[in-house]
Parts: sequence; structure tokens; C-alpha cells
Amino acid sequence: MGDPALAVPIVDDVGGLSVAYNQYLGQYLMLTTDASDSIVMRRPPPAGPWSPPEVLVHTNQLRSAYAPYMHPWSAGPDLHFLDTVHQNYNVLLLRTTL
Repeated sequence: MGDPALAVPIVDDVGGLSVAYNQYLGQYLMLTTDASDSIVMRRPPPAGPWSPPEVLVHTNQLRSAYAPYMHPWSAGPDLHFLDTVHQNYNVLLLRTTL
């Protein structure tokens, strides 16, 4: 084991991240929220550097989103993910086409 003080962030300004391998794309995906609470996706590799964020759900469409989590049963071109709405603590099931 190394010195934990030597660890460096692999992405900045994120909240509640989820990383999973996507069989359809053949790559890892990361979902997070950004500084404005938009849900964003980043692409490989898991050790970084990750791609710039791609907005999946803008904060104007869903306010106070946080902790997006990719559903493990997503398959094919559709990515299903859960997100919590901080404002009322509801969990939503969302879908996007990759």
C-alpha cells in the first residue's frame, strides 16, 4: 500500500459519482452531477483522464439533482439511471440513448 497523501483527483467539481462498464459501447462510463447540478456523463478510462462532461440532464430540466447511479441492467443503446432530487428526496428512473 502506498501513501494516501499521494492520491490525486481524477475529476474535479463532481458530486455523487457512478462508474460502470457499458457493454454496448465497450467502455466505462461515469455519471456525476456538476457544479450547477446538471447530470453529466464522462467516458474512459477509469484511471483517468476522463473526457469532458457531456450533459445528459440540464439543471433547467431537473432542479436539485444529485447522486446519479447507472442501473446495472441497462443494455443496448439505452442507459437507464437513477437520480435523487434533493428538493423533495424523490428518486427518479431516467433513460437516455447512447
